[in-house]
Amino acid sequence: MLWDGKFRHLDGHLGRMRDSAAYFGFVFDRAEIIRILISSQDGFKRNVRYRVRVLLAKDGNATVENSEIGQGPGQAAVQAAVSVFRTDSRSILLYHKTTNRRLYDAEYGHYRAKGYFDVIFLNTKGEVTEGAITNVVIKKNGKFYTPPLSSGLLPGIFRAYLIKSGRVKEKKIFLKDLCKADKVFLCNSVRGLVEVKLTSPRPSLIIDHHES
Repeated sequence: MLWDGKFRHLDGHLGRMRDSAAYFGFVFDRAEIIRILISSQDGFKRNVRYRVRVLLAKDGNATVENSEIGQGPGQAAVQAAVSVFRTDSRSILLYHKTTNRRLYDAEYGHYRAKGYFDVIFLNTKGEVTEGAITNVVIKKNGKFYTPPLSSGLLPGIFRAYLIKSGRVKEKKIFLKDLCKADKVFLCNSVRGLVEVKLTSPRPSLIIDHHES
């Protein structure tokens, strides 16, 4: 999550963690996690923004990591790629924020090394799902759309905020929609909404990939 003097969207992040903990049988103590987060602020510098990561172990032990972040890419659109790997929307791991994300981490590292902001995935049905660290939003004819959870993606906190505010609606998005969109954005709770330009996707290169 983002810290810029306070923890942004904290209730949303903790609510998602609580739900995933219940699903996988992890111990979740909201009060203790908040205590640890508050304590972690002591070393933060004033007027510096931080990316804060909370890791919850099965026994309920929580640890907090943080790193300073810059101001982001600004107004200019940055580059995003489309992965050659497809995901399986039946994989339960796609719907929860866990450390079991081998494919995403590998693809993200590969494209970040080439200067890309993020990499976008499609599922085995050809539906756009999400980025490795972001959710996808497109603008078409003055309206904004994001893929539904049923396509196989994480219920991002900032994505939920955009939907609740009425700015974005859920709709299945395919590669052709992504390519023909008036604008493409990627979003998460740290960077907000970031406009991206896509490299030329090559659907013929896409192959099946099923996460366990």
